[in-house]
Amino acid sequence: MTSILIIDDSKPMLSMLEEDLKAYSAFDVKTSFSPRLGVEMAIHGDFDVILCDYKMPELNGTEVFEVVRGVIPDQKFIFLTAYPSAVTSYSEEIPLVAKPFKVAALVVEIERVIQMTHIPYQHRAGTEKGINALP
Repeated sequence: MTSILIIDDSKPMLSMLEEDLKAYSAFDVKTSFSPRLGVEMAIHGDFDVILCDYKMPELNGTEVFEVVRGVIPDQKFIFLTAYPSAVTSYSEEIPLVAKPFKVAALVVEIERVIQMTHIPYQHRAGTEKGINALP
């Protein structure tokens, strides 16, 4: 069963995504309203893919990505955002899905990302320390 972690600062979005993804396909879905808790869950869990909101007040998607990838270099990500024009820094290997979206289209993207061959990512120094590296 595909395991997914969703990190988003919108509780309604988390609930909707969790419910829809479980109903749409056989996904094991975990959620985190807090980016910091999401990083901890990612580091200590075993997720096939992480769906991460890009614009959050505590940490943005790039910061979450950097820390998690510093610990789990092959972790697969998908950024979700209602503000695609505001996204200025992310790797080409990380798809950006604009909100609102159709769950069927998101499922296709999840399956595509899971099948991708890992592309090594050059993370910033210090992120290999995990959550302790966060500001």
